[in-house]
Amino acid sequence: MRKIRLVSIPSAVLLLACLASVPGKSQAQHLDLELWRLGNPDYITLHDGTVVPDPSGDPEANQRLMADANLRFRMLMVDLGLAIHPAPAHPANSPGRAGAAFEIGLRMPQIHPQAAVMSDECPPGNPNCRIWVTRGTTPGRPNQQRVPNRLILPSLQVRKGLPFSFELNSQVQYLVGSSSCVMSGGARWALNEGFDFLPDLSIGAQATRLVGTRDFGLTTASADIIVGKWFAIAGSATISPYIGWQRVWVSSFSSVIDFDPSHERMNDPTRDDTIFDDVPMAENIYDRVVFGLRLRSYIGQFLIAGTYTPMVLDMDPTLSLVFQAGMEF
Repeated sequence: MRKIRLVSIPSAVLLLACLASVPGKSQAQHLDLELWRLGNPDYITLHDGTVVPDPSGDPEANQRLMADANLRFRMLMVDLGLAIHPAPAHPANSPGRAGAAFEIGLRMPQIHPQAAVMSDECPPGNPNCRIWVTRGTTPGRPNQQRVPNRLILPSLQVRKGLPFSFELNSQVQYLVGSSSCVMSGGARWALNEGFDFLPDLSIGAQATRLVGTRDFGLTTASADIIVGKWFAIAGSATISPYIGWQRVWVSSFSSVIDFDPSHERMNDPTRDDTIFDDVPMAENIYDRVVFGLRLRSYIGQFLIAGTYTPMVLDMDPTLSLVFQAGMEF
């Protein structure tokens, strides 16, 4: 019981600190999303009484405009979901029945800031039909900030060994430049570990939730398999390369969004409000390769890891990096 408390307290402290630091609406950060700029996915009535898309226009063209808006939302949620979902950042072996690990890290997932869904008419505030519509890229905003090619997520991970080579793990990440934190939890089972002439083999599962968002919810889940082997170095350290496969499910929904936020009619404020189509988990399943290398010595352990994700929804393959340091005891 003492060790369980020891490894859970840092995670709880970081969670409270992360949630306490989330700014309010008036303190929105440059990477916070402005989903109304993706385009309206349904007919809405603007403040001047104009209905968009124009109902008297070509019905097929209107349907394409609305479908394009829903596709931008889906692509954005998938790109963000794959970026925030952690891959296994440790070798295949477990900490042991009485063991635990405490690790701090920095994740640098690659995203697609230039990805776009081109339409006959781009949405207001989004002249290039991009999927990454952040507060920092709002047209006319002073000191505009571009969306980077990589997000920055400092993290804290805690792992606790259990009998029969099982382990539980939890991780907290903060998305730098945003008002959001990422919470993850999972379990792992080492099917084979510790043999001199056989590789270590483990399977795991993980669930992740993005918290601190205003207009949408984003949840991801994964299953993975890892194979690796440790090698002794001069009798005082070990090096453990590993490689594996991870399948990720992405699910998202939007809240009711005001698609004419600069104007509001007091007598009927919801005529310009609607929602995007849900992004169901069963239809958004993606595979990626995970790999890493851990050096462990008496002063601690250090790890560099990454994931390679093939082309997803016509978006280019990505390579994400993880740097981590900690203690296993």
